[in-house]
Amino acid sequence: MPSLDDARDTAQAAYSACADALADPDMAAVVAHGLTVCYGPVLARPALAVLSFQGGGADPAIQREPPARLLYAHDPYKFGTALRRYADGAGLAEVIQTSTIAHPVIFPQAPTAEAGRWLTSRGPRGAWRQLSQTWVARLIEAQRPRAMIVFGDKAGAALPFGWRDEEFRHSQNHRTFARGEWRGIPAIYCHHLSIGCPAAEAEKCFHAVRHLIEES
Repeated sequence: MPSLDDARDTAQAAYSACADALADPDMAAVVAHGLTVCYGPVLARPALAVLSFQGGGADPAIQREPPARLLYAHDPYKFGTALRRYADGAGLAEVIQTSTIAHPVIFPQAPTAEAGRWLTSRGPRGAWRQLSQTWVARLIEAQRPRAMIVFGDKAGAALPFGWRDEEFRHSQNHRTFARGEWRGIPAIYCHHLSIGCPAAEAEKCFHAVRHLIEES
């Protein structure tokens, strides 16, 4: 079973790795919009983990430690507002408030228009991508959530989830639903809530997450 001390130690090590990377002028030069490792406190065996690709840079701060409270539980931005609405509809309001962890799979933030530049495997952005995905894997393993919900294709490709039962119910044929798992942790894929996820498909994803949590 995961322990809170181990989760906190892993988070501290992740922040230390980021500090070391920022000491390199080339690595620091591409971090123009802030850096986030955790969107909330680390927890031992939480009900849910939320994974997304990258923060949009609304808060350009360099994060040095996990926030005391899950940002999505109260922030005014589009994604957090939508997440709370769909979670409420699926009976997951208390889970979001008390038993959810959240991480981006790319720690440096960037506006949506620049997100594609962070898919490279070369140069400083490629190095940040490798560092981020390595530590996200370690953070998830240290905390061992009962279920995960993964938003968007870019985040969905960050770890080998082995997606199956895929559905493409979007006007532009984007994937809207899939099931997978990573190291024994079940996961649901959902189209990103900030970029036109059909409401009925988002509802399906959140209800599927609730079912996974109840089964665990």
